[in-house]
Amino acid sequence: MRQRRNNIFSEERGAELLYGILTLISSEEGLRSHQVDARMRREFPPIGIELDPSSDRKDQYEHGLQRLTSDVSTAKSGLGAEGWIDKRTRIWRITDLGREAIARVTDPVQLFRLRDRLRDKS
Repeated sequence: MRQRRNNIFSEERGAELLYGILTLISSEEGLRSHQVDARMRREFPPIGIELDPSSDRKDQYEHGLQRLTSDVSTAKSGLGAEGWIDKRTRIWRITDLGREAIARVTDPVQLFRLRDRLRDKS
């Protein structure tokens, strides 16, 4: 698990978000970064530690959306550098390498670990 800002960003949640991002982008002709974020908020609502249990329900959900946005950003990091997505035109498109990665590594946690290994090498 990764330590982030006094909170735990679980490998499982990061893997779920990373896999979701790649499959979302692969199912579209291309999406802008803010479109990816909006779709991820709808398809992967805040859970667990992303929600702040000490606040009322509305504040808890708002806090959860902020944490989720941060976690999606963390999951997105490195995707362009690894060659899995092309975002040079500000429209994100999955590359052949990205398609190959999600076809070859179907377990989200293993895909997450592969992305981390590749990122650590660069």
